[in-house]
Amino acid sequence: MSDEFFLGVVLPVIFLLAGTGLLTIAARQGARTRAFLETAREAPGEVVALEEEPAMEAGDPRTYRPVVSFTAGSGAQMRFSALAHSNPPAYALGASVRVLYDPGRPHEARIRSFRELWMAPLLLGALGGVFSVLGAAILLGYIPL
Repeated sequence: MSDEFFLGVVLPVIFLLAGTGLLTIAARQGARTRAFLETAREAPGEVVALEEEPAMEAGDPRTYRPVVSFTAGSGAQMRFSALAHSNPPAYALGASVRVLYDPGRPHEARIRSFRELWMAPLLLGALGGVFSVLGAAILLGYIPL
């Protein structure tokens, strides 16, 4: 296979496939979040711990995810780890947060914040868009290689 064929056809098709896959995953996650928000109940919660996530590579800083406790509408005391983790921690120990939960599955709760609800679909969608546009632009000759 010649370098010209690889760069002009194979590479952009790989970019288009990767972009389409990421866009599909982003759309599914966005739809799941919307469906979750339609049935979710809200409750006050408290950050009761900061779970330390190990560094991905040596020398990388450790990150922390908040562990939140809240009382579901049924009266059951629930505890969950947030999806997002960061360094420095996004929440202090003892911080009050708003919790969203599905009454049928209160153990699958989330902190009510833009980051917890929408960051993954937005990032995946943005990456998918970049890969798709780049692949199409190379394939259509707008970006010569």
